[in-house]
Formats: sequence, C-alpha cells, structure tokens
Amino acid sequence: MNTISTKWGPIIISALVVVIFGLVFSFVALKFVDDSSGIKDLLIGLFAQVQAVISYWLGSSAGSKAKDAIIAASPAVPSDQSEGIK
Repeated sequence: MNTISTKWGPIIISALVVVIFGLVFSFVALKFVDDSSGIKDLLIGLFAQVQAVISYWLGSSAGSKAKDAIIAASPAVPSDQSEGIK
C-alpha cells in the first residue's frame, strides 16, 4: 500500500536535508556569514544528516525495500506445506 505520504515523504525530507546543507555550506564558503563555531557546529550536524540520507538511499534500507518487494511478489506457501518448515 503506497500512499502519497509513504512514497514522497522520504524523498522530500532527503531533498530538504541536502538543499539546506548545500545552502549553509555555500553561505560559509562564499563568506556571506561568519564561520563562527556555531555555524561550524551547524555544518557538522547537517553533514551527519546528509550521511544518514545517503545511507538510507544506498545502504541497508534500500536492500530491505528490495527484499520486501521480492517477498511480496513471491507465491504464498500452502498451509499444509508450511507446517513441516521449522
């Protein structure tokens, strides 16, 4: 069951994290804001979130989704055969 929120939610949040990181990094790199310790801490936190986004899309979550799709597409095991599997 793919509703709009389950389909687009991760995409929108991922895009927001990457765009916000890019904007903050650009502002610091182009000297629009001072590179104080607060901004550096913000960049470190945002970088960690970008790493989490990359891990979500390319890491174990992507493999888990593929596995779930394979399981959903596989035929059901008849109940008389499933009793012998332990």
